[in-house]
Amino acid sequence: MCIRDSQVGGGLGLNNNLLSTLPESFGRLNVGGAVLLCQNHLSTLPESFGEIGVGGNLLLSDNHLSSLPDAVGAVRVRGDLYLTDNPLAVLPEFKHVKGQVHHFGSWFRGTPSESRQ
Repeated sequence: MCIRDSQVGGGLGLNNNLLSTLPESFGRLNVGGAVLLCQNHLSTLPESFGEIGVGGNLLLSDNHLSSLPDAVGAVRVRGDLYLTDNPLAVLPEFKHVKGQVHHFGSWFRGTPSESRQ
């Protein structure tokens, strides 16, 4: 699957689909609504994920993400970003998330101060 600077007018619901990977080109999407990627089997995100634009919430909760690509701090999210219930130890600073970043959950191993160092 190859995505090239694609626009999605509404939301994109890919939750609960047993996805284990996303194509590198996934980050080139601009989605007008929410992006639902929760309840999958994602253990990594493509480097390009920092380029994604989301007009609503971005839900990555309940996956297997133990780390995030360096560029992910640049994601543009007009709503909230949900990272709960992933085994994350470190979080980047999210500079372009208009809402809140939800990251505490049963699997979070770090603290906000550790994640920003």
